[in-house]
Amino acid sequence: MPTASEAATNKSRRQPPAGNPDARGATSASARKHLLLAGVLFALDAFVLNQGAIAAITLLAVLVGIFPVAMYRWLRHGDRRHLGTSLIYTVAALLVFAANHVNNKIAEVRAAELISRVERYKADTGAYPASLAALVPAYIDHVPRAKYTIFFAEFTYQSRPGMTTLAYMDLPPFGRPSYDFDNRNWYYLD
Repeated sequence: MPTASEAATNKSRRQPPAGNPDARGATSASARKHLLLAGVLFALDAFVLNQGAIAAITLLAVLVGIFPVAMYRWLRHGDRRHLGTSLIYTVAALLVFAANHVNNKIAEVRAAELISRVERYKADTGAYPASLAALVPAYIDHVPRAKYTIFFAEFTYQSRPGMTTLAYMDLPPFGRPSYDFDNRNWYYLD
């Protein structure tokens, strides 16, 4: 059974010093640092790589390392600052997955529109266009990007005798949903 002085010492250890401007300044500087890093990770993974790999690794690191340590510090010492760090990186990782999902849905919708325009071109001319640029301006205003990413953002269109396809990158560098115009079906390449 702890004595009154030990209980008071333990209580003072659990509570951060009230009114200590240096502690609050250090906490907000640390939070800004983690927000900036999480923002960079989000931008890199969602709009450059467009994979979710960094987000998956980050989420794993949070679940295995950061969150258990934060819970320990909170339960043992009453220090909740590290829970905020866990939350920042968890939200950033989930936003990457959401952005990738939205980008892939955008690509699906744009691909469906391009497929209908290519089919209309074939109905009018009797042949598939040699390139998507041949659809401009009579069938589309411009050739759209598949996604809002820096890399792997364009549609790939090939028209050869007996094989005309439209594809985009779903999960770089391998996952490519591809549409076969001759058989009128989607398949997954890679």
